[in-house]
Amino acid sequence: MTDTLVADTTAATSGVIHLGDVSKVFGKEGMAGSYRAVDHLNLDVAPGQMLALLGKTGCGKSTIFNMIAGLAGAAG
Repeated sequence: MTDTLVADTTAATSGVIHLGDVSKVFGKEGMAGSYRAVDHLNLDVAPGQMLALLGKTGCGKSTIFNMIAGLAGAAG
């Protein structure tokens, strides 16, 4: 199974962590069996700010943290 990561190429804002219009699809997008784990996420975390992601199983929480950590093959 292949994956696709789409991110904008703008420079980071004042946040320590910046994700701009980020999407993550597992499998080949548009094909049967593909799964969009994250869809057009915009996230800025300021210095000293704490972040908690809450949601049900399979909603993309771990995928977002893997993108932040660079484990998901970030592009842009």
